[in-house]
Amino acid sequence: NGCAFRLADHIERLNNSAAALGFKVPFTIDDIEDHIDALVTECEMPDAMARIHLSRGVGKRGYSPRGVNLPTYVMAFHSAAEIDAGRPIAWRMKTSSYRLNPSDPLITHKTASRMTNVLAKAEAEEDGYDDAFFINLDGNVAEGTCANVFWLEGNLVCTPPISSGALPGVTRLAILGICKKLGILTEEKDLPRDRLAVIDGAFLTLSSLGVIEIGRVDQSIFP
Repeated sequence: NGCAFRLADHIERLNNSAAALGFKVPFTIDDIEDHIDALVTECEMPDAMARIHLSRGVGKRGYSPRGVNLPTYVMAFHSAAEIDAGRPIAWRMKTSSYRLNPSDPLITHKTASRMTNVLAKAEAEEDGYDDAFFINLDGNVAEGTCANVFWLEGNLVCTPPISSGALPGVTRLAILGICKKLGILTEEKDLPRDRLAVIDGAFLTLSSLGVIEIGRVDQSIFP
């Protein structure tokens, strides 16, 4: 409805990732808010997904970033996904054959270098699933290809720690905050792959769709 969802959290993550890559975001959060407002009006899209792309800028061919000091910033609007509130969707998840390395220093940054995510998504869809779980090299569930994961153990809401290789999702942070406000116990801990079959339930979080129930993981069906 014309108001960016948790923009400050998104921009903080963008700034952190840009700093890790050695360049700065060329605009303040107020500038970006103004750009979003302008696109809402220009595109006549009060309900949309705003995609921000930031690169180091234009330089010579090759891998060296030397002398590239003017970042390129692009924002694009995409139609928001339609959500039927009266008919919850339960996604079917496959454990991916691709593994995440939790010690990779770039894995917790939302960069455009996500070919593994593309391949894992394609593998899952080829086998009739909606998405895939990444298992890290330690044998623990890290995340989906485009979402964070939560699971239920009785009255406890759990999610993998960022150290597992999970992206620090903005909606993930929101859910943890909501649980705290409501007095629901949460814990960030590892979920070994073989425990996927015995958890009480699970859901995914992502900014584009919010919360998505998980109805199946491989051959395990949740009630």
